[in-house]
Amino acid sequence: MKTLSEYIEDMLLYKESIGYSRRSYEYDLDRFCRFIESKQLNVSELKEDVVLNWCSRRENESKTGARRRIQSIRELLKYLSESESIVM
Repeated sequence: MKTLSEYIEDMLLYKESIGYSRRSYEYDLDRFCRFIESKQLNVSELKEDVVLNWCSRRENESKTGARRRIQSIRELLKYLSESESIVM
């Protein structure tokens, strides 16, 4: 099974191939990957409570910043749900 960082790289390449900028997602997805790794989880262990914890608005975060960060994770989860039959 691929690592989360490999799935993220695949998703970024896919998004670029259909015209999106890699920079639109890369920063937030890198931070999310480090968050997941710090919890010593793998892709198959991405459960709702972990994702919701990440998506909670930060104390000093603007609504726009939170929305951008959440959108990146939403796109990743959509990509994962369509990839290699990962059950979430």
